Amino acid sequence: MDRKERVERLKKYDAEYKQYLMAKYFSDKTIYGANVYDVKMNIEGQTMCAGRFLPFQSFVNPAEFYELIKKDSSPPTAIMEDNKPGIVNQEP
Repeated sequence: MDRKERVERLKKYDAEYKQYLMAKYFSDKTIYGANVYDVKMNIEGQTMCAGRFLPFQSFVNPAEFYELIKKDSSPPTAIMEDNKPGIVNQEP
């Protein structure tokens, strides 16, 4: 291979790697395929995204993120204390 072919090959690898990193770390999906952002809205032509977790949190420590999601998504249980309806408590 001559120098020109090596440069073209390196540019190709660089572009593919950049695309891989952008898809992995800057997409709106977690490592498990769920949406990172809970709400997406359009304000003055710009898309704003909001979520409970940091976009990269699932990639940093997947096991801890899974436990956090599991704990966060458990349904709240209604507790009737002293016959007071409507008190909602979430189990730890």
